[in-house]
Parts: sequence; structure tokens; C-alpha cells
Amino acid sequence: MTERRRKAGRKLRRREPQRDPYPRVLIVCEGARTEPRYFFALREYVRLIPRSIDIIGLGVDPATLVREAKRRQQQERRHEERYDEVFCVFDKDTHAYFNNASDQARDNGFKLVRSWPCFEYWLLLHFEYSRKPYEVTDKSESENCFAHLEQYMPDYSKSLGGLFEELF
Repeated sequence: MTERRRKAGRKLRRREPQRDPYPRVLIVCEGARTEPRYFFALREYVRLIPRSIDIIGLGVDPATLVREAKRRQQQERRHEERYDEVFCVFDKDTHAYFNNASDQARDNGFKLVRSWPCFEYWLLLHFEYSRKPYEVTDKSESENCFAHLEQYMPDYSKSLGGLFEELF
């Protein structure tokens, strides 16, 4: 039996990584269910490492959402981690401080993903090109958009599972 010997001068240490690590991303959503579920499914579909993308659904107004995104970013820095990008996802709806929240997000270097009047408008664009302005009638702008989406997705609800897969 031959004995394997280490060549003289050769070190037994691990090689350097061959590829760059994935950027860390934080996505903070106004909606507590619909938007996070959509982004979770998208993350799974493109096979991204869950640790590289944190998705949080808060169910709060845009100003509170931006403050929470900032708090989480600072919390990561304290743990010597960091997010390479932070996205704030919120609707126009009837939020009084929509513009202020948008300005605060920009001031903090966050990327904005805003929808007028609501996230369902983004879903509707999977079915048709539209620049239709939704106005307040006997229903809110969001309710009118929601009703339009139901023409294509009669069973749609905020808690609908498998939304990304169905749209894809």
C-alpha cells in the first residue's frame, strides 16, 4: 500500500470562493398577505437563496413601512450584516402621507415599488395593457380596480394562494 504524502511546501487550506455572494435584499410590503406571497413565490421560482432576500409584509401605512425598513436596515448593521438593497412596496390608495413616505424612502436610499391605486393594478397588467385611471365612484379607486381584476380572476381574494403561479 502506498502512503499519500503531502507535497513539500503545499498548504492545506481552503481555496477562496469562486463566485461572488448574492446581494442581500430586503423587501418591505404594505400588504400583510398578497404582496409577500407574490414575492415569496417569485423568489422560489427564480431559485434564489431565501437568506439573500428577506420579505416582510406589515399591513401598515407607507410612512410606518419606511420607518420599519430603516429600523431593520439599522438592526442589520448592528449585527455587522447589511442589505445591499431595500425595497419599499406600497400603494397610493387614500394614504395622506404617500408623498412624504416616498420622499423619506428616497432620502434613505431605498428603492420604491409603488402602485396606483393598489397592488391589484399590477396583477391586472398581466392580462391587459391599461392606463385606465380608477376614480372614486360609489366605490374607492382600489375597489374599482379590484372589480376590474375580477373580470379575469373571478375567484381572486387578498388571501388567494398560488397567485404568482396562476399568473405565470
